[in-house]
Amino acid sequence: MKILPGRRPLRTSSLGPRSATPSRIHRTLPRARRGVITIYVAIFGLVLVGFLALGIDAAYTVHTLQELHVAADASALAAAARVKTDTPGSGFAATRQAAVDTALLNDAANAGVQLDPNPANAATGDVVVGWWDPVTKQFHEYDPLVGLHDAVRVRARRTSSSLGGKLSLFFGGIFGTPDVDVSRSSTAQVAPPLDPYILVLRPTQSGSLYMNGNPSLSVPNGAVQVDSNAPQGLDGVGNPSITAKRIRVCGPTVTSAGNFTPTPRVNSPYLPDPLASLPSPTIPPSYLPPITGTGTYPPGYYSHISLTGQAIATLQPGIFVIAKGSGHKNKGIELKGGSQLLGSGVMLYLHDGGRIDIGGNASMILTPPLSGTYQGVCVFQARGNASVCSIQGNGTYDVLGTMYHPAGGLDFGGGPGRTVGRIITWTMSMNGNGSYLITGQGFLPPPGPEYVFLVE
Repeated sequence: MKILPGRRPLRTSSLGPRSATPSRIHRTLPRARRGVITIYVAIFGLVLVGFLALGIDAAYTVHTLQELHVAADASALAAAARVKTDTPGSGFAATRQAAVDTALLNDAANAGVQLDPNPANAATGDVVVGWWDPVTKQFHEYDPLVGLHDAVRVRARRTSSSLGGKLSLFFGGIFGTPDVDVSRSSTAQVAPPLDPYILVLRPTQSGSLYMNGNPSLSVPNGAVQVDSNAPQGLDGVGNPSITAKRIRVCGPTVTSAGNFTPTPRVNSPYLPDPLASLPSPTIPPSYLPPITGTGTYPPGYYSHISLTGQAIATLQPGIFVIAKGSGHKNKGIELKGGSQLLGSGVMLYLHDGGRIDIGGNASMILTPPLSGTYQGVCVFQARGNASVCSIQGNGTYDVLGTMYHPAGGLDFGGGPGRTVGRIITWTMSMNGNGSYLITGQGFLPPPGPEYVFLVE
């Protein structure tokens, strides 16, 4: 074999010449792969660190928001405790100072929470004095023309315009966000304790409040109280429902039928009649002619009201004393057909066995007196009158004041909705598929101790 100068002979085998060995290939490829993996690990590590940094800042922000909320709650409660005794002429200075001082006692992001007292009472300020509407569930800023001041809204914040400035983040600068705006607000009110908008007085009977079928009772801003200490003082069959702020029953048990929100509180304290001292009106010596047809009628003493067909009787403001009348057909107030009994600033006093009996498509629409002895009361059944009033049929029943039946009962039925301001009655039953809204209109809370509580 001839050997060329400067060349090494190729090794040969039966398979022919080879340009590289397998061991060299196996040594070269793993090094390249290891380099790529190292780059991937580095990139993944950076991403992981970034996510960890974001997580730390997010957790820090959430924790600070919780601290601000606690500070806002405490400050609003402290300020509301002062607001009714504070003077508008001072700009509610004591109220605002109570909020500021309480906030400083609470830390957020390792520093006391600073509030601007907001003496101008701007709606967007840190401390805002005003009043709370329990019906609409809205806060209103103080208005000298209205004159109400029973609530305070506090906004605890760390923002660019707040005394404490924005909340600085640990790692946010890396991502171009070194700080953030955070805030929480709370509103507290000072008011008497929650009195019931429905109070059933009979103390010893099962089913003092009885619901049959599918009636729906809504008391969105008040409580329902059943004074009966007997088992099943609140009783019913079918699928009745009650929704209220509170449901309280003096007895040990309630019906298992239906849906009640919240769950009724059994063994509750007895609540006496809050209108027990309300005097009965003076009874005139003689009747006026009965109200039996369309017209406008002055206050006075009537033997009965009996409307049928499409008759519309409008009552002028004042006190109407209604007796049972003569004969078996006369029942005090009897509305049938498509008749209507209307009145503004009216109180009906059911005297001498008189009661309300409504059926068909008849309607009763009343508002109570706005002042005087019977302010807020639409119906007052005499304390010696044990008659049961029956509100049935498919007509409108809007009595936007208190229905007071201390010795008698109420029997509601029919299909459409009924609206009443407040009910105080000896017994009460609800039948059928109707819906009932108790608004609290015309309700005047009795004087007594006031409490401070959060409303939002």
